[in-house]
Amino acid sequence: MIAKHTPGPWHRNIRPASKYPVVWAGRNKHVLAVKTIGLTDDEIEGNITLAAAAPDMFDALVAARVMIAEDRACVFAGHMSFETGEVEDDLGKAAVQSYDAVLQQIDAALANATGGQA
Repeated sequence: MIAKHTPGPWHRNIRPASKYPVVWAGRNKHVLAVKTIGLTDDEIEGNITLAAAAPDMFDALVAARVMIAEDRACVFAGHMSFETGEVEDDLGKAAVQSYDAVLQQIDAALANATGGQA
């Protein structure tokens, strides 16, 4: 997966963000400025803080996806029938389905973050 965003860490401006809502990376490298029309001060603060955390959350989600996929593979192997090569017990099926649902959600979020390249 290729991330094309400006590398982190990103930082938000000093509070309150409503005065100058900007996220920057490094010295004098503005990553984004937030339009605040129609937003409350709390929404502005929340949005700018969330945006500044984006690279860290992206990296954490990529790492979590790897770990969850590996754990799913172990659960699958532990519940796999040697005769069919499939998971046949209810507990194993439920676990694998849960892993698959979470991985699908992660893949959708990563595709959204990379412009559909997950």
